[in-house]
Amino acid sequence: MSQTLYEKYGGKKTVGQIVVNFYQKVMADESLKKFFTNTDMKVLISHQTNFISQALGGPKEYTGLDMKAAHQGMNISQSDFNAVAGHLKNTLEDLNVETQDIDTIIGVVAPLSEHIVSKQ
Repeated sequence: MSQTLYEKYGGKKTVGQIVVNFYQKVMADESLKKFFTNTDMKVLISHQTNFISQALGGPKEYTGLDMKAAHQGMNISQSDFNAVAGHLKNTLEDLNVETQDIDTIIGVVAPLSEHIVSKQ
């Protein structure tokens, strides 16, 4: 049986570090941090760690809202979404995730835009 990306990169501890580093980049981005002004970042990081873990083949522990409900009314544009995806890609590169695995991860994230983007 082949190894999941979750196992390959060290499981929940590593995914948690990816998520923390990712949100540091997002929160440093003036155009994006406004989306998180009323957000409990500890809760968000926990949810996101579970979500990414599950997306990479780890345990199914994500119990948050579905993507559409979680982002409803936030007025997120495609360029906002692309900027966030870019921060994720940069975070993965910084942590020496292999290029083919970054492509796989971005491939999981990209289709979520149809549930997250609400601003034309």
